[in-house]
Amino acid sequence: MSQASGLSLLSEPEKNPLKTNTYGTGIQILNALDRGAKKIILGLGGSATHDMGMGIFTALGGKLLDQNQQTIVPNGENLGAIYSLYDEWDSRVRSTPFVMACDVTNPLLGPLGAAAVYAPQKGANASMVDQLENNSAQLASRILATTGKDITTFPGGGAAGGTAAGLSPFLDAQCQSGFDLLAGFCGLEEKIKKADLILTGEGHLDQQSSYGKVVSKLIHYAQKEATPVWAYAGRISATAKQLKKMGLQKAFTITPDQMDFQTAKPLAADFLQKQVEHSLKNTI
Repeated sequence: MSQASGLSLLSEPEKNPLKTNTYGTGIQILNALDRGAKKIILGLGGSATHDMGMGIFTALGGKLLDQNQQTIVPNGENLGAIYSLYDEWDSRVRSTPFVMACDVTNPLLGPLGAAAVYAPQKGANASMVDQLENNSAQLASRILATTGKDITTFPGGGAAGGTAAGLSPFLDAQCQSGFDLLAGFCGLEEKIKKADLILTGEGHLDQQSSYGKVVSKLIHYAQKEATPVWAYAGRISATAKQLKKMGLQKAFTITPDQMDFQTAKPLAADFLQKQVEHSLKNTI
């Protein structure tokens, strides 16, 4: 999703989860099927959206209608107006197994849900968060009435603006840890067994980082071998207590003091190299 519906594709003024959608990711899926894909692993990280996957739903051939049977544009602003969902999809979708790869455990709704936790970083203010929460709850009720499935209890349903929850009844797909999938592909456990120290990083190290994101998953693997983990981040807002609870031995901010985040971002590679060199030099 990050490559077709991601935050990295937008400038700051363009970020608005009421307006963005996942339609482009649906086009990616169709393109993969055109190229002969026999299984789709849908990576849900990095989205700029909160449309509960309805953009994908429509790109695959589905229809979203309001009470007047008029077509609805799939985005966060319109979720509450969806009255009928028809998954008249490309026939290949039905015969292709799907896996939704995600590394968060957040539910769709509530204080740890998609809107409350992730919408602000996608450009939402407080009133927009409330609107997205209410709209998501309304669509969840409509999906329950349509499919008989309660997506509010779907594990990891808050991933990618509710995409995991919204698509789960129609794709018959479960969330699997994207980290675990990639770890298996690259033999991560064997590499950790041979390591004395693990260095990892994240753009913003905060309380969200403990919700199944890469840092927390890597720590989980490392703890099996009692291998220490250090993290480097553009910003750190997690408290020392929270960092310790995550299992990090050390955490470093790479952004120089008094430098704003937007100025620092294009210089991140240089800042990271200098901080890693400095921290290792003063420890080893």
